[in-house]
Amino acid sequence: MNLKSRSIFVTLFFLLTNFVFAQDEMTLSDCLFMAYKNNLSLKEVSINEKIATLKHTTDYLKLAPTLNANASNRYSWGRGIDPNTNSFIDTKFKSYSGNISSNLNLFSGFLNINTIKQSKQEFEINKALYDKLKNEITIEIASKFITVLYTEEIIKAIKEQLTSSAKQLELIVLKFNAGYVSQSEVFKVKSEIANQELNLLTTQNVLLATYTDLKSLLNMPLDDDLRLNPLVNENARMINLEQKEMDIVSKSLDKNPTFLLSKLQVQKAKTAIAIRRAAVWPSLRANFGYGSSYSDSTLDFNFEEQLNINRNYGLAFNLSIPIFNQFDSRSKIKESKLFFEQATIKSSIEKNTVSNLVLKALNNAKASKKKYEAAQTSLDFAQKTFEAESLKYNLGKITINDLSFTKDNFFTAQANFIQSKYEFLFSNALIKFYLGENFSL
Repeated sequence: MNLKSRSIFVTLFFLLTNFVFAQDEMTLSDCLFMAYKNNLSLKEVSINEKIATLKHTTDYLKLAPTLNANASNRYSWGRGIDPNTNSFIDTKFKSYSGNISSNLNLFSGFLNINTIKQSKQEFEINKALYDKLKNEITIEIASKFITVLYTEEIIKAIKEQLTSSAKQLELIVLKFNAGYVSQSEVFKVKSEIANQELNLLTTQNVLLATYTDLKSLLNMPLDDDLRLNPLVNENARMINLEQKEMDIVSKSLDKNPTFLLSKLQVQKAKTAIAIRRAAVWPSLRANFGYGSSYSDSTLDFNFEEQLNINRNYGLAFNLSIPIFNQFDSRSKIKESKLFFEQATIKSSIEKNTVSNLVLKALNNAKASKKKYEAAQTSLDFAQKTFEAESLKYNLGKITINDLSFTKDNFFTAQANFIQSKYEFLFSNALIKFYLGENFSL
């Protein structure tokens, strides 16, 4: 392989390797796309939606007339009725007959119309149920995703703390060997490092558990490697938290699939009353029939002539009027009205639940914004204090206890800042999601 070919090969290998590793790093959008595609609960609801669509089409087709065809072939011997003369004969003969009949429902108390309406509502209910489940999965995945990013930043901060403590240990050992400090101060630093290592291990276990939960939501094998893209747009458009809360609640109700689902259940319950009422209405059906027959019991007429002679057709109307059925229909109508009332109450409850959920999210967003701003100020102060105290310790002006206290405060400020940052980003994205936007961090 010459130098040029080798260079091309190395370049292609490098690009391919980067592509493969890039595939392992998933953004929030990638995770959501995979969940929408692979999540088993979504697949189950999607099938129900298809079933509802099929039923709606089937109910529409019930408006069309029915059409049936019958044909018979009869062999007779002994005493029987001649199909041509309707008189008894005692001879062998064969006969053939056929007919076509059609039945059309002209009126049945608007049963078919309301059944079609209800099946359409059932389809819309399944669609709203799919959207509801999709929203729940979206929020859960976003929560796990941001927990991973938060935990990874905490782990990074702990590792930085361990690095700082290791340098501090080197310095304290040198001072101990030179006789400037007692051995107890060395033990204190080693104890701090042990606690930090334990904290690191605990946080890493939390990260592993969160990754496991996320893989389950994505319906991917638990032994597959999953890495998340830590890129988060901290300058994303922030929701205007100064606008009227009830305006945000009202807009979110129009977009919320859970509340929409409850309203569709009310409509379905109302349609069920109309379907029950159909049983107390008269029903009218039209029937049309056409047929003919042939028999070899007579040779006076050939096959074609017999078909013409024996032709029969007719149109009939059937009117059925319900008079008394032990009050069964009336009882079912009352029952349907109670179900409608129950669905209405449930819808009102759901409206209150969703409203409270949005109001809570708004309050959390406002609180997280103030918390984030305060944590940022606190971190700046804690960092400067730690840097100053470290310099004092190196000059021998403060004890190891004073430095450890300052270092702990600095790490706590770091952790609070990281937590408040992601809480603020999540709260802001959640409000926009409630208002119908895509969930993006």
